Amino acid sequence: MSDLTGNPLIQGLKTSGARITAQRIAICEWLTGNETHPTASDVYAALRADYPTMSLATVYNTLSALQDLHLISEAGKLPDGSTRYDPSADPHVNLICTACNRIYDLHDVDVDQLFTAAKADGFRIVNTIVSVYGICQDCQSEEEAHAER
Repeated sequence: MSDLTGNPLIQGLKTSGARITAQRIAICEWLTGNETHPTASDVYAALRADYPTMSLATVYNTLSALQDLHLISEAGKLPDGSTRYDPSADPHVNLICTACNRIYDLHDVDVDQLFTAAKADGFRIVNTIVSVYGICQDCQSEEEAHAER
């Protein structure tokens, strides 16, 4: 277990009055800095060996609590039906490949322009998820290779 004061997810849960358990700490630590946009099942699979009493429900409940606090966001529902979570609190765009379900973060976009336009229209922003669906370069190359055969 690391220093609890340095993890913004743990601090957010603590500030909200949520119970801080070893399992919740492990989930928060695993999510911090993670760029894979995991599903709840991914988080559970990564931690269950070290926390055999952790349930998938604990993971879902912790992810839900973190979402409610706007500390993480839902990256979107994918064509395969899974929900992927985005631990990055920095404003960015998610590029979601509909062929392989991979999610790429695009940080070189001025998302602040969206905020400015929304606020100018009198809109109070409470959460932001910007997702663009398409086909990634790897999947396009694979499609082209199959078409040439």
